Amino acid sequence: MVIYNLSTNKFTVKIVPSDVDPASAAVSKDGKYVAYQTYGVNNGYEMVVNHIFNVGTGKDVVVAAEGLALSSGAHDLRFSPDGAYLSNVGHYAADTQKAGMAIQIISVKDGSLVRQIDREGVQNIVTGIGWAGDHTMVYSTNSSPNGIFNSEQDSVYSINPGTNQIFNFPNGLGEPIFVLNYHR
Repeated sequence: MVIYNLSTNKFTVKIVPSDVDPASAAVSKDGKYVAYQTYGVNNGYEMVVNHIFNVGTGKDVVVAAEGLALSSGAHDLRFSPDGAYLSNVGHYAADTQKAGMAIQIISVKDGSLVRQIDREGVQNIVTGIGWAGDHTMVYSTNSSPNGIFNSEQDSVYSINPGTNQIFNFPNGLGEPIFVLNYHR
């Protein structure tokens, strides 16, 4: 990993401990952590294994969460603005016998799974995800019974992983293409 500091105009090289190329990666806002995914296999199906790497100490933590299946780059790693949480979204691994997607919220402190939001069902997909604050994640889903995308089927939610409070926004707000990260 190469870090470029805009204020000092210097490059720093850090070795991320992995013997394979990462499938996806994200860097915390303060630059202290790198989250990355490696390819793995579970019951013969490809899935990803999430890691949180502490740049300062060199400690690499394997996340204690269900591995989600690989599917055309559907995985999206994002740190909360304060770096306390990491979110991951992807399809269920085939050995779970579930269709649909899941969102995982992970504690950066110890790599534990804080919350998994299951969106079961063949047509139940996550269409956007982002952090609206240190402890507020916003995500949208679409669950069309006939498999045709319909903006009237979109639902938008926010969740506070510390309190597990979920807020459901009114349906029919239009088509949320993506959720932006907001940082003050």
